[in-house]
Amino acid sequence: MESDLIDLESDIEKKKGTQSGLQIARRGFKLYSEIEFDSVEREHKRTRFEQYDEQSSSASTASISINVQNNLEDDSSPIHSSSLLNIIQNYCKKDSTSKYDHILDLTPASKISKEFTPDDWNKLISDRPAVVGVEYYKELEPILDYLFRRINEKKIKYVHQARDLWENLRNIEAPNHKEYFSYNKDDWNKILWWVEHAVCRFLNAFESENNPLMQTNCHEREWFGGYLIPIFEGALRLDGRCRVPWGEVTVQSTIRRRNSEKKILEEKVERGHLADMSCIFDNYELVCCLACGGPHKYDLTKLASDEFNLPRMMKDMLDDIRQKFRTIKKDPSCLYIVGLHVSRYQYMSEVRVYLIELREVYRFHLIKTIHHPLTFAFYHNLRVSLSWAWNIRVRIELIVDMEIGSSTPPPPDSNEMTTPETPTKTIKRPRPTK
Repeated sequence: MESDLIDLESDIEKKKGTQSGLQIARRGFKLYSEIEFDSVEREHKRTRFEQYDEQSSSASTASISINVQNNLEDDSSPIHSSSLLNIIQNYCKKDSTSKYDHILDLTPASKISKEFTPDDWNKLISDRPAVVGVEYYKELEPILDYLFRRINEKKIKYVHQARDLWENLRNIEAPNHKEYFSYNKDDWNKILWWVEHAVCRFLNAFESENNPLMQTNCHEREWFGGYLIPIFEGALRLDGRCRVPWGEVTVQSTIRRRNSEKKILEEKVERGHLADMSCIFDNYELVCCLACGGPHKYDLTKLASDEFNLPRMMKDMLDDIRQKFRTIKKDPSCLYIVGLHVSRYQYMSEVRVYLIELREVYRFHLIKTIHHPLTFAFYHNLRVSLSWAWNIRVRIELIVDMEIGSSTPPPPDSNEMTTPETPTKTIKRPRPTK
């Protein structure tokens, strides 16, 4: 800049005249304005860096104080409920989210994880309800150990070996029944029949010359209805207490929630979300399942729609049951809803198991990912599928045992229902005739 000004002065001394003077004046004004702009811009940058330094220093001192405080406290302590609620409320105010959606998504695909520090986020993920950590599938160990056992200390390599074990499945003796078992003593044969039916569908496919599971035209209805429904639906309706419809099942909880916000005499909603499978007890949904495509093809739009709708469907179902418990004056804090999502993953079908609960906010947990086999090489994955189908069944039985269906409010005492005495009628005198 200074060299340019020196050149200007030399040009003024050499050139004379009005035209040349105007051109030089314009050039000089431009140079001086650029110099002024550069100085102002440098001043803005300097102030911004000073503010950033102050913020970073204050943040570092704050982080040091927080770390010192965390060292004095327990590292596993969860986030305070009020601060967590404020974070959710501020997050719902964004344009990309819904202001009515107060669901804390704790799955790996969650977008709200950026609102927390890594340590706080890990604490939220690990803070699961106690029912998640209980291993109920150990009740099936006599059956699973027999079907998927090792022969000569090696895994089963041939289909005929698995078929031989399957044919003798009913010869397994029932274990000594204990009081804490989730099933009745007389239900052992039903468990054998359920496992036999579920495993047989896969063995028939593996023994076929043209494995139907490896055909590209094996679509959602064939895969979901023919192979996954016998596993999960068979476990859920084992004792006949729950209904498990599948296909296009309307979620009644969503309809009741929408109609509660409307004037029934003027407008009534008769359709809601559609689930591919639902577990119902006393008209209250406890499990919902969404399926997206077959083992080879799926629609990305349907996948995104299912991932968006599943937690909201589960939230409606949870609110419906909580309203039931509040009506009968029971504690609803222990309630939860289980959700399943079926999609494709490489050469195996993936089933993700979710659970939603309500504390200070709705918490949406991913508790297990199951891969179902398409070829006999992954036959042992069926053990995990059967185990978690049993886990889901027992978790639902815990809610059913809280007497959801038989917990309607008792009728009032007969003494309180006495009909009041009918007042004596007064005889009207006839009007006098004129």
